[in-house]
Amino acid sequence: MKKNKKLLDKDLEKRFKKLDRQHPKPEKTNIRDIILKITIGLIAIILIGIMLLPTIINH
Repeated sequence: MKKNKKLLDKDLEKRFKKLDRQHPKPEKTNIRDIILKITIGLIAIILIGIMLLPTIINH
């Protein structure tokens, strides 16, 4: 019985290793990248607002 359990454990371990190689874990999203994207977006919105401000004032 113990032999069967050991063989089963080894087989499962091999299968999981094979699965890990085929489907690697997704990378964690970096907080720095998220903050960078948010700041770029905010800067873009501010620049568009500055460019539209004179046209709004003239009307």
